[in-house]
Amino acid sequence: MKRFQTIFCGVTVLCVSLFSCTGAYGNVANQDQIKAIENAGGQALPVAKTDQRLSVSFHLSDQKITDESLSVLAEASNLYSLNLRGTQITDAGLARVAQLKGLVRLHLEKTAITDQGLAQLAKLQDLEYLNIYGTQVTDQGLQSLSGLKNLQRLYVWQTKVTEAGQLEIKSKIEGLAVIPDFKLEREKTIRDTRLALEDAIKEIEDRKTDIAASVQKAAIAKKRIEPAKAAVASATKASAVAKKSMEEASRKLMAVKKILDDLKKNADSPESVVIAAEAAVVSGTKVADTAKANLEEANKNVEATKKAAAESEKAAQNANLKIKDAKAKSEAAIKKTTDLKAQLKAITK
Repeated sequence: MKRFQTIFCGVTVLCVSLFSCTGAYGNVANQDQIKAIENAGGQALPVAKTDQRLSVSFHLSDQKITDESLSVLAEASNLYSLNLRGTQITDAGLARVAQLKGLVRLHLEKTAITDQGLAQLAKLQDLEYLNIYGTQVTDQGLQSLSGLKNLQRLYVWQTKVTEAGQLEIKSKIEGLAVIPDFKLEREKTIRDTRLALEDAIKEIEDRKTDIAASVQKAAIAKKRIEPAKAAVASATKASAVAKKSMEEASRKLMAVKKILDDLKKNADSPESVVIAAEAAVVSGTKVADTAKANLEEANKNVEATKKAAAESEKAAQNANLKIKDAKAKSEAAIKKTTDLKAQLKAITK
């Protein structure tokens, strides 16, 4: 039993030692490679603790990254991703990239690559992600990738790739997502344009209704203006008459009061005459008060008719403004409708 335990422990120690040596060797190899990449102006990190493949990027380098910079990657078999965004690599540099057989993700956006360079990537059978945004690649270059059956996402914004080119490459690689998808975007644009066109047409109809309602209001208000002005003139005339009556009543009252004062000052004035004069003052006062009240009422009527006339004029002005505004909005909607119809025709032909 002791002998068996000794043999088992020995084998265990040997296995652990071998594993440690292999792990150390792998780490040392990665460290050397990472250092070489960093010296060339790039950055490199293992994908994960359990995945010693490297993610390499040169897009943040403060050095000038050219085709020669990629020589550091020669025969590298453990690259998972490579980011060359915005670097000065050319089609010649892609010949080196094409040697990275295990590459899964590749960023080539904003570089000077063309169809010729892209064709060299047909060897990267493990490639799942490719970004060629902002390059001079065309439909022809895209079709050179049709053999990459593992490709899942392809970014082609601001390239010379067309919708026809996208449809062709998608027909050859099952499940491939091309971003942006020109067909889907065009269909969405068509839907949005049609909805906008419907809204514009409805806007025109709504404005027609608004114009009709405002025209009717303006006509009613306009019809009220002349009678309102006539009412103001009549009330003003009545006020003038009432004022004249009040002034006449006041003048007569003052005259009667003076007579009464003179009679009272004269001791020889007959009592009956004084009584009659007093009665005349009382009567004259009533007449003057009535005339004053009539004038106040007439003045109130003048203000009321003026207010009614002003409201009629304002209602007419507001209705005319609404007509003008509705017509302007209607013209804008008509122009928008014309533009949208032209856009729809252009994207559906």
